[in-house]
Amino acid sequence: MFRKPLHCISCLLPALAVLLALMGAAHAAFPDRPIRFVVPFPPGGSSDTVARLVAQRVAEQFGQQVVI
Repeated sequence: MFRKPLHCISCLLPALAVLLALMGAAHAAFPDRPIRFVVPFPPGGSSDTVARLVAQRVAEQFGQQVVI
């Protein structure tokens, strides 16, 4: 009588372990490619200057290249 539930649990545990392993492998470190900032104003203006200052800090924080 108690064999059936234990048998089901013993079958589900390996499947659960495989699922958890796959989920961990699928989770890549963010960001996994260069970050792009789009500044909708021409270069050389105050918006461009501020974007470049922010991009420098973001690149240091994330350890990832930032493209403006």
